[in-house]
Amino acid sequence: MAEEYDAIIKLPMGKKDCQITIDRHGDGTFDGTFTVLGSTAPFTNGKIDGEGNFSAGLTITTMLGTQVAEAEGKISDGKVDARAKSRLGTTYIKSPELLA
Repeated sequence: MAEEYDAIIKLPMGKKDCQITIDRHGDGTFDGTFTVLGSTAPFTNGKIDGEGNFSAGLTITTMLGTQVAEAEGKISDGKVDARAKSRLGTTYIKSPELLA
């Protein structure tokens, strides 16, 4: 069963709402999607452990252009605390409750 998480991503143009959906498999892998600025892209090579630590690849095309990124972080207690590294630098993706 797919899990859905609402989060905020910090972009150069400010904080934007985003959504993460993951479907865990029993072998430590997952499929899922990342949605921001009206665009949705699948995660690739998703890996997640029993504590919610994850990593995955991502290629998303938005009005800002196409970005290839590596995402990593933790999903636990219904919250996301992650970062995505691309050629433009590192952006942070967090559940609203975790924003400082």
